[in-house]
Amino acid sequence: MRINISIMLMLLVSLFSGCSKDDPTNPPDPDSANVIWPLAIGNSWTFQLTFFYEGDTISLEYTTAITESVSEDGRNIYIGDDHGDFKEGLFNDSVGFHNVLVYPDSISYSGLRYKYPGQIGDSWTFEYLDMESSATIEDVSVSVTVPAGTFNCYEYALISSEETRIDYCCPGIGLIKSEFFLDSILLAKMELVGYTVDANSE
Repeated sequence: MRINISIMLMLLVSLFSGCSKDDPTNPPDPDSANVIWPLAIGNSWTFQLTFFYEGDTISLEYTTAITESVSEDGRNIYIGDDHGDFKEGLFNDSVGFHNVLVYPDSISYSGLRYKYPGQIGDSWTFEYLDMESSATIEDVSVSVTVPAGTFNCYEYALISSEETRIDYCCPGIGLIKSEFFLDSILLAKMELVGYTVDANSE
């Protein structure tokens, strides 16, 4: 099976997006966190991306960071990755973590990405770049070990016509691990290597 690597990379980094793994001066407390993915200018996350391609393994590191914020309808929208035509916008509310697409002259709402807090079995739909996905909370307490450490995570299943994606998120820290499947075959994974998160994030 041939998979276009550039397309896979776009899928992996399309989310996104203190204290740090190396200098934990003000670490967040996941047990008391009120958001699943903390947002503040300067927050960043570095991931190890691993692609499984025609019998080979290809790895690289990728860092996503919050660089600015804009106000929309009384809400702070934090800006992460710049995709050229648009920037990735992120915000939290009482329902969970949301994506928006920030264009030079408009903001387009994509939908709820991660419900938090939530219960096992909670489900919803969202749309990202004209691709509709269904999302379900599979678990709310999964121990996940990655290079950055061991974290207690929510497990989300995100299913579209293109792929099945399993995301593990730790409250107060954000995305810890993602796995991408096509027809039950693991295509790629993304694991947290290090992070910088302000304990006063929104």
